[in-house]
Amino acid sequence: MTDLNPKVLQGTRRKGAIPLPPSDVRIQSSLFLLAGIALCVAGWVDLGFFWWPLGLGNPDWEIGTIGQTIDSLPVGTVGLMLLALAIRNMGWSRIWTRVVSAILLLVGLFCVGCLVIMTLDMPQVVRAIHNATTTSGIKRGVFKVYLFGLTYAAAYFLMAFVLWRSTSRHGARASEVEAPAA
Repeated sequence: MTDLNPKVLQGTRRKGAIPLPPSDVRIQSSLFLLAGIALCVAGWVDLGFFWWPLGLGNPDWEIGTIGQTIDSLPVGTVGLMLLALAIRNMGWSRIWTRVVSAILLLVGLFCVGCLVIMTLDMPQVVRAIHNATTTSGIKRGVFKVYLFGLTYAAAYFLMAFVLWRSTSRHGARASEVEAPAA
């Protein structure tokens, strides 16, 4: 009979995920960049079609468009995050990271602006709820727009802040750091 080593049968695998070396992540960055650009174009062009032609002043158009906008934000958001991830992993200049951060800030302000417009249309919504035979759908829709709109705005502001701070916290890249004077 052969003696079997118990370690061979039990295995010595460590628990937890095995992290990828940084070089493997950088190879994937070009894929993240292309996917981010594609999702940004698809998501933000789709939102542009909602807003064109502009119908500000018409409460029905405003409420419908803002609802559609809030519903369609995930595609552009994922695109911006993939773009930010690619830019950071590829080691591009801090200007590009800050440009994406500024775009995130502007989108957050856009979300707040949409919620302000929605709030100004609330008298129209209240009349619609009062005159409608089924009000639960209207109430749920308004609640969803406010909940998701506030959540997206907060998330965009947080992502913009974290991305902006990531450029100043880490300082210059290793290739930009000069050797200390002796």
